[in-house]
This record gives sequence, C-alpha cells and structure tokens, in this order.
Amino acid sequence: MSDGAAPFVMQRGAAGLFGPFIDPVDRYLATATQAAGDTALAGLLSDPRTHAITPDDKTLLIARWQE
Repeated sequence: MSDGAAPFVMQRGAAGLFGPFIDPVDRYLATATQAAGDTALAGLLSDPRTHAITPDDKTLLIARWQE
C-alpha cells in the first residue's frame, strides 16, 4: 500500500487495517474473478470520495492465498 491509501485502509495510529473499509473489500475479492477484483479496486482507488480523503496517489495490493 502506498501512503496515499493509508488514511482509509489503516486504523488511526496504524494499529491495523480499518475493518469498515477492508472487510467488505475482502468479502468481495473472495468471490470475484481476478479481472473483476482488479477493476473494482482500481475504481475504488480512483473514486472521488477517496480523493476527498487524500489527493495523494493511492496504490493497494491485496493478495489472497488459494489452494
């Protein structure tokens, strides 16, 4: 994650991930195809609401282990 994503991905004080943001993202990615997940994350990071939180560049990588 880049520092631009931190204000809405991390809890205050960097105590961990911010559940109200990451939990729904994680649930969606658990069922989405990689292409759909990539598109959804790109859309989320470019959404005007995220720019209202921080105008900084935003990068987020979420890796899921699947067997």
